Amino acid sequence: MILALETATATGSVALWGEGLVGEYTLNIQRTHSERLMPAVVKILEDAQVEPGDLTGLAVSLGPGSFTGLRIGTMTAKALAWSLKLPLFGIPTLDAMAWSLRYSQGLLCPFLDCRRGEVYSALYLADGGSEPKRQTDYLALPLTELFAQAQKYPGEKYWFGDRPLEGQEGIVVTGSPALPRASSVAELAHRRSLAGEADDSGSLVPLYVKRSSAKPRRGFGANPPAHPL
Repeated sequence: MILALETATATGSVALWGEGLVGEYTLNIQRTHSERLMPAVVKILEDAQVEPGDLTGLAVSLGPGSFTGLRIGTMTAKALAWSLKLPLFGIPTLDAMAWSLRYSQGLLCPFLDCRRGEVYSALYLADGGSEPKRQTDYLALPLTELFAQAQKYPGEKYWFGDRPLEGQEGIVVTGSPALPRASSVAELAHRRSLAGEADDSGSLVPLYVKRSSAKPRRGFGANPPAHPL
């Protein structure tokens, strides 16, 4: 049973994956992930009647996305994995988003707002069934540049993410399927588990893509110490 955490955007979620999806909670409310993540974990375990000792792995969405959200999600996953002695699986957020639309055929264009007129994105080719194949690096770029890159690929294009789009050519996916989901993070982690893959919980860090503009807290310097929540 894998517990997955998704905190890359304001719409956070947690999920349990066994032989299939056991449950998923999504919350888009005006509370920070530090306030609502662990209560959501406790609730989904209680409602699914799963004990912490029943878990076989922890998965976390690595980003790109909200710097604060990613730090909270990664630190929480690492703390839980360490305390429960479980393997940890870090899943890039855009990979998980593309996985959600793997049954499409064409170019998948997931994106997440990173402000200043830019988005995080990567482009994937989907064949209608197998795991989408990433065609680019993980990027932070203006939408106009993303549109230009997507035009290099023939066929249908699917656009999905956490902000409205204008000026693109293709199909715009909206609602829950357009957002990062813990269930996709969990399923990709399950696939890695079956392949015998896991990450080193000591060295796993978020995938930021670009440096945060936030100033470090006074007294911590450039690299504040990590601590479990």
